[in-house]
Amino acid sequence: MAQRNSGNGMIIGMFVLAGVLNVGLLIAGQTTGDFSLLAAGVLGLVVLAVGAAIIAAVRQVAPAATTAPSLPAMHVNLDPVLSHLDHLEHNMLLSDDVRRVLFHERDLQSIRNAVDTELAHGNDAAAEAICNRVDAMLKMPDFAAELRHRIEQTRQVQSSTAFNEAMVPLTQRLAARDWAGAHTEAGKLKQIFPQAAAQIDQHILQAREQHKQTLRAAFHDAAAAHDVDRAMQLLHDLDKFLSPQEAAALSQTAQQVIAEHRETLGRQFKKAVSEKRWSDAARQGDLIVHSYPNSKMAAEVRGMIDMVRTRATEAAVSAADAAQS
Repeated sequence: MAQRNSGNGMIIGMFVLAGVLNVGLLIAGQTTGDFSLLAAGVLGLVVLAVGAAIIAAVRQVAPAATTAPSLPAMHVNLDPVLSHLDHLEHNMLLSDDVRRVLFHERDLQSIRNAVDTELAHGNDAAAEAICNRVDAMLKMPDFAAELRHRIEQTRQVQSSTAFNEAMVPLTQRLAARDWAGAHTEAGKLKQIFPQAAAQIDQHILQAREQHKQTLRAAFHDAAAAHDVDRAMQLLHDLDKFLSPQEAAALSQTAQQVIAEHRETLGRQFKKAVSEKRWSDAARQGDLIVHSYPNSKMAAEVRGMIDMVRTRATEAAVSAADAAQS
């Protein structure tokens, strides 16, 4: 009996010593932030718990074993041990729940802060390494998934901010209607953000469409007000943006504006000739020939333009002589 008590005392002492060592590992791991020490401490406590349960169960069945007539009775009395082990195994499967109890929320927040710090310094690889260590060493997949989601959200925000800042020069080019410069900027952006190529092209298309609609509305307003010169300039600008179908839809209004413009130029030319404003007449005649080379009016102007230019030159010389005298 004394020998048995001595053995029990030795076992208890070993368990106490091992428990103290494992608690020390936990404290050291929490103090230094070393995940390996924390994991070793948790694992050691779990092993001690399982060992203690087995010893307790065996001691409960030991008296019955000394008086049992046969081995089957011993086998029957081991069922509580097996049942207790099943219970421990079930509890160990609840990994994240058990570990969240063992690891204080403050400790988990420290890990989150470490991930955020790495991300703030642009160290994505270091942040990922922390997630991998949490997953592999602490066996907390839910918490590791939370950290990875945190990293992905930060990446999206950083990428969006960088992209918006990079888009500023392109937007400025579009606002200035510098279409060639805008396409140059777009080419640079696509090299940096190839995944956003479609978005960049769409940005340019939207700006062109908006500008086209503005020009179209201004053209109709000028035509309705018989502001022929402005309507002609707007029509010239619109020609760069209109599709064949859109041009066909504007053709009737455009023809009316062109006819009115041609007639206006003809009246201005004839009036300048009749008033002997030869310089104005020469300018209007050149504009008619250039704008409507195949018109009847252009043919008439060609027959007079040499005489008009000569008179314009003579008038300029006379004005110069008068200024000197």
